[in-house]
Amino acid sequence: MIFNFKKMNNEYEKDILNWHYEDGYKVYNMGFHNGYAVLDENESLIGFFKYHFNNNVMEIGLGLKPNFYGKGVAEQFVIEGIKFGRLKFNYIGRLVKISVASFNKRAIKTYKKLGFYEISKYTHIISGKECEFLNMILEIY
Repeated sequence: MIFNFKKMNNEYEKDILNWHYEDGYKVYNMGFHNGYAVLDENESLIGFFKYHFNNNVMEIGLGLKPNFYGKGVAEQFVIEGIKFGRLKFNYIGRLVKISVASFNKRAIKTYKKLGFYEISKYTHIISGKECEFLNMILEIY
């Protein structure tokens, strides 16, 4: 699959607002207002990335369209998002950080397979409910 990164716009944001994740993952049913849309080779929106830099660490946030779960796309999606961030922002540091809900075993498994490891946990209130998150780090060379 080919991944094309484009600056987020209103059209992509509206599309993302119509994504609905299954029970248990509904915490991810939210809007997204900056970053980059990720399109496939047919120019269909399949996900998004956002980037933040803090103390020479590239922090990424991402979302993959729900109907791509379990299709073998996630690993390459994350790899390409990291590559794009490094090139776009001329990031020469060695650390990539991601936060993920601790119940999201699918994502955690994918991140660990790519070399991310847990460094800390925190709790965040979403829609009035406490949700535990993991901070994970990947060392890149």
